[in-house]
Amino acid sequence: APGVLISGHVTSTGGLPLAGVTVYLYDGSVPCCVYLDARGTGPDGTYSFAVPSGSYYVGFFAPNYDSQYWNGKARPDMADLIPATVDHLVIDAVMVPAARQLTSFDMSAAPTDTSTGATAITFTVRVTGFASLGRGRILFGSPSGTQPEFLVEFDAAARIDGDEHSGTYRFEGVLPGSAEHGTWTITSVSLYEAAGPFLYFTPADLAARGFPTQVTHGP
Repeated sequence: APGVLISGHVTSTGGLPLAGVTVYLYDGSVPCCVYLDARGTGPDGTYSFAVPSGSYYVGFFAPNYDSQYWNGKARPDMADLIPATVDHLVIDAVMVPAARQLTSFDMSAAPTDTSTGATAITFTVRVTGFASLGRGRILFGSPSGTQPEFLVEFDAAARIDGDEHSGTYRFEGVLPGSAEHGTWTITSVSLYEAAGPFLYFTPADLAARGFPTQVTHGP
């Protein structure tokens, strides 16, 4: 049974506890990135994982804050490893507000080819405040949750106005006809700085901003 605790406290730069920060646990014994578990911080900003002995690292993600990996690292390959042979109770993070924002997010779905049943999803995304937007990733979960996630990625080539700091991007992803029919729901949106840090949004984050989270595939 799990016998080692990894826990910590997440605060703002002003020292206030931050609730609702998503903390991801990764396997530190293999190359990036093997996700194992996730927790949301409580009202007091704390979280904890009970794990078997091993090597791990953790990442901290919240809308409007710079993502980070312990210990204050910008990328997973830079994260400090946690050798969990004994309890580690001070795996803390101080979240820094991000200047970068996702200011608009729209998507529309339409059949592309009635013979194959594929569905094209067109995205229009506007971002502001980036040092240099490198790429973005949008993940969808299948209607039943049993099929592999559907990934759509974009980069600077998709920009239709603005610059790498603030601009609008338009791009497309195509769900094949063989994909499960029904409602596909976004599970995450990640927007990466070229230098590593990124913004991360859950479906609840998108919905709170009035952005769409679902598309319909098939008849």
